[in-house]
Amino acid sequence: MKKLLSMLLVLSGLFVVLALPASAEGKSATVYPIVIHMDEPAETMQASLERLSYLSSVATNLTIIDGNAHCQGNYSTAGTRLIRLTMELQRCSFASDSDSDWETIKTWTQSWSTSGTHMLTKKFPNISSGWYYRVATTATVLDGDIPLEIVKVYSIVRHY
Repeated sequence: MKKLLSMLLVLSGLFVVLALPASAEGKSATVYPIVIHMDEPAETMQASLERLSYLSSVATNLTIIDGNAHCQGNYSTAGTRLIRLTMELQRCSFASDSDSDWETIKTWTQSWSTSGTHMLTKKFPNISSGWYYRVATTATVLDGDIPLEIVKVYSIVRHY
C-alpha cells in the first residue's frame, strides 16, 4: 500500500510539472496572469511583454464620446492556438487601484485560432456621469480547456 501511495504521489507531481508551460529560450517560469496597465511606463510594459510565450502583444483602450463608451481590446500572435479575448467595461465611484472596488457593467468575449492581430471593438451607450471607467481585457491562450498563457490589460482610467 505504501508503494502504491508513493507511486501515485510521484506521478501526480510529475503531472503537475508537465502541465506547466515550457519556458522559451531559457526564460524563467511565468506566473499568470501577467497584468499590464496601459498607463505604465513603456519600459515596464515592454518588460511584461517580453515574458510572453504565445502572444506578442496585448492592448486595450477606452474612449468616452457624448456619453458613449467605446471599448477596444486586441492581441497579436504568430501561432494558431485558440485565443479567447474577454473585454470588460468597469466603473468605480473613485479612481481606485484596487480591483475589488471596480464593478463590471458589460462583458464581451470572442475567440480566434488564426495568427495575426485580432481586435474586439464595442460601444456601450449612455454611460452614467460621475463615475470613473476603465476597460479590462484578458487574452487567454488555450490548449483545449487548459490555459497556457493569460494576460490581463487595463486601460487608462477615464472620468465621465
